[in-house]
This record gives sequence, structure tokens and C-alpha cells, in this order.
Amino acid sequence: MSHTKPRRALEPSKPPAAAPRARGGSGTTHSPKRDRILVAYSSRLGSTAEIAACIGRVLSEAGAAVDVKAIDQVDGLEGYSRVVVGSAIRYDRWLSDAREFVTAHRQALSDVPVALFFTCLAMAKPEGAAKAASYAKGLCKLLPGANEAEVGRFAGVLSFSKAPRLTRMALRVISWVTGVEEGDHRDWDAIRAWSEGLFRGPVPKAPPN
Repeated sequence: MSHTKPRRALEPSKPPAAAPRARGGSGTTHSPKRDRILVAYSSRLGSTAEIAACIGRVLSEAGAAVDVKAIDQVDGLEGYSRVVVGSAIRYDRWLSDAREFVTAHRQALSDVPVALFFTCLAMAKPEGAAKAASYAKGLCKLLPGANEAEVGRFAGVLSFSKAPRLTRMALRVISWVTGVEEGDHRDWDAIRAWSEGLFRGPVPKAPPN
């Protein structure tokens, strides 16, 4: 299969609601049972929201109590022992509400381990890794102390039919320029592996300002 062709989606689509709280006795040793984790996301067409829901399910399976919420539905960070924040990339950076969320909550985020992720079409092609690395570097400027090597970077979905008219035109141009075909390019195995890895070692923690 050519690398520009969409991967077959493996993860079943589920609504990005709060992931179910895990029952006791899961058998895993990676996550403290009392961990309460927030997975906050910004998504325009739904692809990033579904990735956030997948991350939430993985963390829940590891034994944590997980809330998966759109950023505009997050009232505060009190009570969370870890936070995951993700967004789609538009014009080479996170969506504005994701950037504003991290900036507004920077002090609270400095008190807990934080993991960042993004979705972008650049990751649909092998040669897009360098571009994705530049996005990760930019994200870490929002949260001093974050490690760009640990930022989750995932391909998204290119769907003309789901996009508003003007956005659809821009996406067609991007598709033509980059050679990325319409379709679902998400690698669910990679998404789950990254999510599981959040409990294998310390998640990057931002120092106090």
C-alpha cells in the first residue's frame, strides 16, 4: 500500500464522552488506582475528539478514573492528578482555544504531570516527521519544562464532506500539495501505545513559574 493511501481505521468510533471509570482489580501495575486524569481536547471536525476518547479508554483500562472533555467544557483542574491536553493542528499550530487553555491554566498545570498531543496530516506521510517535530517544539514553548520528544503526534482524518465549504477548498489544496489522499490516516496502534506509555515512566512535568 502506498504511504499516501489512508490506513484502515481499526479503533471503533465512539463518542468522546467521559471514559468509564475502571473497576478495581484490573491487574495492571502501571497506574495508581486513585489517579484521576483529565483528557482535554480541541477538535474541529471530530477526528481529534475520537483520539482523545481512545486515550481516555486506555488510561481507564490502566486503572485510572478518567474524564474526557472538550476544552470549552473544562471548568478547572482541581482534583486531577494528571492532565493530557491535545488539539488538531491548523496553520502550523494548535487551535486557538487549546493554546489559550494551556496559557490560562499554566500555573495549575505546573503542579501535575502533563502530556501533550496533536493531530496533523503531516504525520500521514513518512517525510512529515520533521514537520511534526517542529510542531512539538512549538507546543513545548506554551508549557515550559515539557519534553518535545514525549509529545504525542498522530495523523488525522482528511474528509472533504465533513468540512465547511471554505475549509473544504483549503483541504483540497493541501491534499493536492502534500499528496495526502482523503481518508482516515489515524494509526490506532500508535495512539494506544503512546497512551499506555504515559504510565511507564514520569510524564513531563512543568516547573513552577
